[in-house]
Amino acid sequence: MVRNIEIGIRFGTIEDIIDKKKEDQRGINIESKSISKILSEERIRLLKEINGKDCISVISKRLDRRIEHVSRDLALLKRYGIIDFEKRGREKIPIIIDQKLTIKVK
Repeated sequence: MVRNIEIGIRFGTIEDIIDKKKEDQRGINIESKSISKILSEERIRLLKEINGKDCISVISKRLDRRIEHVSRDLALLKRYGIIDFEKRGREKIPIIIDQKLTIKVK
């Protein structure tokens, strides 16, 4: 028997979530043992710093982390559909795709 477990994770403030005009849900399938690898403490900390305005180097300075490590974490989050990038000139600006992320664990 296969069980599906959904875990809801919200990013942003309560006001952001209340003010959001339409509720989008994005689902990704991962093995349960991978959740802690994908959403590690450092990556959750990184997600909290993404504001849609700052480039990777600014975020890495704010977190006091090497830009290579932040870039690697952002690439992984992009691969799982949690974030995307906007190009502004030569800079890549990470953006969170949805305010609400649903992870289905099988």
